Amino acid sequence: MRMLSQKMFDNSLTCHCSQMLEKAELPPSDLGPPEALQSMLTLIRDLLSCQDACLVSVDDRRCDVPSILDLTVDPALQMCHLSASKLSPADMAVYLANCVHTVYTTITLFEFTEPKLEMLQAQMDAHLDTLVSEQSAFLISNLGMSTLYRVLQENHQGALSTFPGCDTIAVRSLGTKLQDFVGSPDSFTIPQAMLLISSVQRQQLRKRVLEVLCAIYNTIHTAVHEETNGYAEPAALLPLNPSEVQSRLL
Repeated sequence: MRMLSQKMFDNSLTCHCSQMLEKAELPPSDLGPPEALQSMLTLIRDLLSCQDACLVSVDDRRCDVPSILDLTVDPALQMCHLSASKLSPADMAVYLANCVHTVYTTITLFEFTEPKLEMLQAQMDAHLDTLVSEQSAFLISNLGMSTLYRVLQENHQGALSTFPGCDTIAVRSLGTKLQDFVGSPDSFTIPQAMLLISSVQRQQLRKRVLEVLCAIYNTIHTAVHEETNGYAEPAALLPLNPSEVQSRLL
């Protein structure tokens, strides 16, 4: 009887979820969770609260809760992915991070949700990785580090100063821009980063991007100071040493 009841419940829940998710809309302009997801989370809260309130055995709850989450959370997130398919990488990462974060904070209040929470955390980490990559590329490009770092990574033969975009003028420009940036480290933040719902994720993003910047600057600074790369007065070109940049930014 329990198996039959469970099957009927699962089928009913699957049907109900499908009807709710058919109303999926485009991501809102603030890249927050859509109404369809909010409605689904209300249903999930009601179902899990009912599990806690009813006289359901611990063993049954341990079995039922993951099943409920599989039938609701997974299709809800699939809907979010589909609605985000035409967004830019940065927009998509923020939108999906916000959706997953909202689901995470909803179900974390209930028992027996740990496996799903681990899955959600992994998804949030992946979206944050994408944002770190997007923000780092934007920052490095605007500071004038991209060409220098790319040439160094490609291990070309010859003095670094002889390559296009790596001459003394380019290095001096980098030094000037970096000094300005250190005084105002949020000046090259991509607008999407400010739309992250989670303040913890915003802080993690900022820290990781600045760590990337410091590592790349250290590589460039070392190369510019090598005599074989042909830069006269490298200390004048790059007045800030890597340790000073790191101490002021991190």
